Amino acid sequence: MAIRKVKLVKIGTLAFEAFEKPDPAIRIMKYFCGIGTGSNVIYIETDDRNIIVDTGFDYEDNFRGKNSETNRENLIIR
Repeated sequence: MAIRKVKLVKIGTLAFEAFEKPDPAIRIMKYFCGIGTGSNVIYIETDDRNIIVDTGFDYEDNFRGKNSETNRENLIIR
């Protein structure tokens, strides 16, 4: 499988580092500071398939319709 193209679709940040306990107060503070806005999204094109790698969404704990729709739209490769 030869890789023909790799594209960084979206640059994100993590809400928590591996060493942090996911304390709700810290998450709220980071949310209001704009930290924790999802993950990187990578597109990989090979000879026989296209692959998208996404390990999370922007504010994925916000289940409101608009946030879900925005995240879905951001995953579309044009």
